[in-house]
Amino acid sequence: MSHRVAPFFLMLLFLPITLFGSERIVAVQGNATLEVEPDQIAMEIVVENTHKNDVAKAKAIVDKISSKVAETLILAGVDAGDITSATITIDTDDRYDRNDNPVKIGHLASREIDVTIRDVTSYATIVQALVEVGVTRITGVRAEVSNYDELQLEVLGMAAKDARKKAEYLAGQLDAKLAKVHRIGDHRFYDHFGVLEEVIVTGSRKEDSAPYAFQPGPVQVNANINVEFELE
Repeated sequence: MSHRVAPFFLMLLFLPITLFGSERIVAVQGNATLEVEPDQIAMEIVVENTHKNDVAKAKAIVDKISSKVAETLILAGVDAGDITSATITIDTDDRYDRNDNPVKIGHLASREIDVTIRDVTSYATIVQALVEVGVTRITGVRAEVSNYDELQLEVLGMAAKDARKKAEYLAGQLDAKLAKVHRIGDHRFYDHFGVLEEVIVTGSRKEDSAPYAFQPGPVQVNANINVEFELE
């Protein structure tokens, strides 16, 4: 795990020192960023089928493929509790002709399955297996961390230290000394997981003899906090 606190000393010129009655207050914003390696991957699997006349047949095919998806994931080591399947949806599959007139293709049955893979190294193999059982597409693939709440507290503490460092710098430039904290204001968290990819199943993808290379990048957890200090 690598820690990085970005310098913001150019911003210090714009941070206020304010008088509240007999008190002198310096207000600063602390910022911090944590970069950590992901230990899990979340994704959404979509299974669809269109039948021209019989909606029951479209649903039956989706149900069959969905069952194969669950079996494939469990065989690959995914815990059953990390597989969440939504109810099936039925809709009309419409396309448009050259004159932008809707043309009914058939009945569309669709189901979404949310999955969390806790072994990042197995991702490519699992995707290949899902393609082979007939999923329609895989979307919303995100690298995540399982201890996100703990990381939020850690990066918030780093931001608080950054706020004190800036306040001490300002006080020193003005021949003052930092005293107690006057007020702790708002704090915010920002994360950067990012969507890694979207897999659209095609004939060429099914014919691949081996899973493609995949290396998720680091996850960023950011925080800022506004703090006011009294000056001696």
